[in-house]
Amino acid sequence: MNAPTNDNDTLDGFTDWLGLDRGLGRRRFLARMGKSMLAVSAVGVVPSVLSACAASPSADGKYRVAFIIFLNNPYWKQTKVQVEKLLRPRLERQGVSVDVVNAAASADAVGLSKAIDSAVSQHYDGIIVAGIAPSMKPSIDRAVDKGIPVFTFCCDVADSDRDAFYGPDNRTIGADAAKLMIEGIQKEKVLEKLGLTSGVVGIETALGVESLLDRAEGFKEEFEKIAPPNITLLDYIDVQDDAKLVYSKSLSTMTAHPDLVGLYLSTGSQYALGNAIIAAGKTDSVIGVAHEVFEDTLRVMLKDGIWAVTNDAPIGQVIPPGDDMAAMLTKNKKPAQEFNYSGDAVKHYLVYASERSWISEELDRWDELFNGCEDGCDDLVAAELK
Repeated sequence: MNAPTNDNDTLDGFTDWLGLDRGLGRRRFLARMGKSMLAVSAVGVVPSVLSACAASPSADGKYRVAFIIFLNNPYWKQTKVQVEKLLRPRLERQGVSVDVVNAAASADAVGLSKAIDSAVSQHYDGIIVAGIAPSMKPSIDRAVDKGIPVFTFCCDVADSDRDAFYGPDNRTIGADAAKLMIEGIQKEKVLEKLGLTSGVVGIETALGVESLLDRAEGFKEEFEKIAPPNITLLDYIDVQDDAKLVYSKSLSTMTAHPDLVGLYLSTGSQYALGNAIIAAGKTDSVIGVAHEVFEDTLRVMLKDGIWAVTNDAPIGQVIPPGDDMAAMLTKNKKPAQEFNYSGDAVKHYLVYASERSWISEELDRWDELFNGCEDGCDDLVAAELK
């Protein structure tokens, strides 16, 4: 291929000629090389473009990545541990350092957006962030405009210019939860136990968090397709992704509806749902269904507080975005557009309280994560992800 020689040559021509990944993207290409360079000759362009198109490591020779989250429930606290114990040693071996940034005490899109802008001003080379709301789009796009790759994690801002998303398809896992709910009600013969001919199911969600509401919508849509006509849904119960509200509203819903046969929780703090069902003495008559296999959730499942969960946040979930970010920074390797944690990626996706042996083994893995894993514990990741 001939070297591009004027302004009319395409950026694809430049990237092909230089042997770079076209996935670098037009905006990032321009941000790194500078628009003025398009007008110079090929002879002058080559060394400058090569240095501009690959991110430059910091003074200590490492690329720097900000992993931006918030710490309002066990999901995020245990995500932080995974970044520090599993991901950090792994990326160090690839010449990349990662910092956990606690952006807010709750699911606050404003705080997360400010943290993205701060990471840009602190010259991080890459950003991985919990994309909990569409309002985060401007801050994500500003980072990308500066040539900084951004991955969303757990929750997506699909309309933004983010490079990739890592997390569950929330509508899909909500639909999977609906299937678990119907399975539980029928297998446990809940209506018969209560002497009822009909029953209701409650959906607890966070109306202000789009990703969690997507789960609830996925549950509702699937439930209405597959549920028998004598089992219907209550209106959404807003628990705001807050453990105290999950617990109190679960109790009040069970009291207000003697015909309640199931409670589905689309948010975090699953243990609070399970503890409420246990406290009400309804482990055999209210089917609890939720998401995420964490230590607190598993311990409640051993007490039959939750009937089943989807394992959409496995140990090692931070590894795919971390590895892909390292590859993008060090090798200009474009990531896949999405990586979904589901039955296709997780070795044990649907987890039932009746699986006592597997739950005990999983608790041992969590114990190893919290109390060991100084070397990155690749064996734990291998046990969870396909």
